[in-house]
Amino acid sequence: MRKIEYNISSGKSIDLKHFLITISMTSLISFLFLYIGIDNIIDTNLNLEEKIDQKKYYDTELQKITENEKIFEERIEKIKIKWNRRVVFANSVINSKVFPFIKLLEHFEEILPDMVQLNEIFMDSSKKGEIVISVNSYSIEKLYELYRKLIDNNLVIAAESENGGVYRSKLRVTLKK
Repeated sequence: MRKIEYNISSGKSIDLKHFLITISMTSLISFLFLYIGIDNIIDTNLNLEEKIDQKKYYDTELQKITENEKIFEERIEKIKIKWNRRVVFANSVINSKVFPFIKLLEHFEEILPDMVQLNEIFMDSSKKGEIVISVNSYSIEKLYELYRKLIDNNLVIAAESENGGVYRSKLRVTLKK
């Protein structure tokens, strides 16, 4: 592009048509860049606001996930502690061989009278060889018969109840080797 030089002192006059075209084109290009710049800034601000809203949403979701993670980790730790206790107990039973489950079940099968149901059976880990059983009976006589059969095993009647003709009893017995 040719550079326009004007020397006012030499008495030359400015070509007005050429000058106006140059000013018009320069102004038009400047306004066009100004418009594009403003439009770009507006779009950037709108995108920035969308990104800020999106970031807030993801931050709240992350916070919820973090809170849930803490809750789940606490639950997992409780379960681990519970299972570790059970494993330690089971290993101690296995190592000491103090509790023959099959013999116990055979023993209860032999002594359990008719009309008496064994609901629950578990070993009390705090006392060596002590078994806690829960039974139901439709006859009080049959329940007493079970008591008589277990009397030699240090029978302790922990709880008794009757509801609608069903007698419930929770018993503690110590197995003899």
